[in-house]
Amino acid sequence: MNMLDGADKIVTWTASRRRSGTGSEGEVRKRVQRILERVEADRDAAVRQLSKELDGVDLKVIGIKVFLDPKWKRDPLYASLREAAARIWRLSVAQMPEENVILRSKGYDATVRSMPYKRIGVYVPGGTAGYPSTLLMCAIPARAAGVKEIVVCTPKPTRALMMAAQIAGLRMVYRVGGAQAIAAMAYGTLTIPRVEKVVGPGNAYVTEAKIALRDRVDIDMPAGPSEVVVVADGSSDPELIALDLLAQAEHGPGGMCLCVCTSRSMAKRVEKALGSEIKRAKGLPVWVGKNIAISLVKTLDEAIDLANELAPEHVSVACADAGKIAERITVAGTVCVGKDTAVAFGDYSAGVNHVLPTGGAARTRGGLSVRDFLRQVQYLRVSDPGPLASVGMEIARAEGFAFHEASMRKRKGR
Repeated sequence: MNMLDGADKIVTWTASRRRSGTGSEGEVRKRVQRILERVEADRDAAVRQLSKELDGVDLKVIGIKVFLDPKWKRDPLYASLREAAARIWRLSVAQMPEENVILRSKGYDATVRSMPYKRIGVYVPGGTAGYPSTLLMCAIPARAAGVKEIVVCTPKPTRALMMAAQIAGLRMVYRVGGAQAIAAMAYGTLTIPRVEKVVGPGNAYVTEAKIALRDRVDIDMPAGPSEVVVVADGSSDPELIALDLLAQAEHGPGGMCLCVCTSRSMAKRVEKALGSEIKRAKGLPVWVGKNIAISLVKTLDEAIDLANELAPEHVSVACADAGKIAERITVAGTVCVGKDTAVAFGDYSAGVNHVLPTGGAARTRGGLSVRDFLRQVQYLRVSDPGPLASVGMEIARAEGFAFHEASMRKRKGR
């Protein structure tokens, strides 16, 4: 772990962590481009070959049918996944926009309808044991939006993940990972259907593939290595902070897990608690410690400004007056308010989405939601062209578009 003193050192460290999370950008881009070209040319054959070359997996069968194993009904994990799905569903439904937005005015009316995508793709990373929670976070909001077909690609279709697939009402899961999975969903193959949008987190290769294919398929966001900024003062609980930092750091290399303290003694106590937890865990990868830093600032105002400037995936407000301070955190994926609000609750069981913007992308968008699976269609009906034509013709003349003007003039007296 790293000890940082002052805002300049904090900004430098976070920038370096974000760069490390993307790998060697130029080399990643070149390798991904070659993968995309192979999948576009050879489809299923390329998917099989790449899976063997890159992942050491012999894909005799790409698609796996989803079924309900009667034994699952007695499994506490299945029950927990069902409850998590129900909470995600409730929050998703609450975020649904009004079905039809209608403006009625003299001579015309305008309607905006929210229409679901027909078929979307979900990428679920492999990790050490698969991520059933990520499948639910992506598939349940899509279902709430009205998406009929959901295509899931994952390199690790574990028992837990297949439970989540069944709960989400899926029929098939495709055992494909990496950039080749994104390409297969974007281009379509004989086995893997072509989708209209791809969502879900992944490593540098998955993220680069999503970005490279944006002209062919819509995407959610570049969701990279995990990030958290914990705002702490002299009243914070160092052991809880240490656990929250380690919880995000254990996601994988390239993470940015930062504790911003206004108290030097608290910073030392957090450092000690981290050391104790790491020693107790034994055998943690070296990169877990590299993902973590503890920093000192003079005031809470400085800590708040820093959190907003970094625009991280998560902010944990773990100090006194947490509610008031949280109101001032306006640029983040998820803000966890108060010392008892573990960031992990948002990852798993609270119903808020854990597919969140990283790398500062929270400046321009929020986390994945039901709205990511809707597109808006506008309908305009004009019964009295006169008033609209008078306004529009003036603007068309100013812009030099004679046929725009003529098309409105022709209708003006009708």
